[in-house]
Amino acid sequence: MNDLTAKTSWHVTIDLMFHALKVKNEVLNAHAAHLLCQLRGGTVSRMVCEASRLKNGLAYRLRLLAAIERVGAVPTAANWMDLNVLAADKNPQICEAVGRCVVRCPAAGP
Repeated sequence: MNDLTAKTSWHVTIDLMFHALKVKNEVLNAHAAHLLCQLRGGTVSRMVCEASRLKNGLAYRLRLLAAIERVGAVPTAANWMDLNVLAADKNPQICEAVGRCVVRCPAAGP
């Protein structure tokens, strides 16, 4: 477990929202996605990064991509490019979810 004394309450709260997306619980997932979507910015970058990690489970990655689609924007051009690279994933469900994100999320600025 991470040393929580080194983290602010804000960072612990964001970590909790990401952990809430890892479990199979529709109500908890919806609340976590809603909060992450409200925060935008850095949390979207983290969602893109987490969705790109193959070690993360399929369901978690799909929930992250659904949250990104819900936000409707990515903060940086690098994040948008990462989504485009993720479109080549071997899993067709990931490819489909990424396709929805790319269509819904316009290319960001620099």
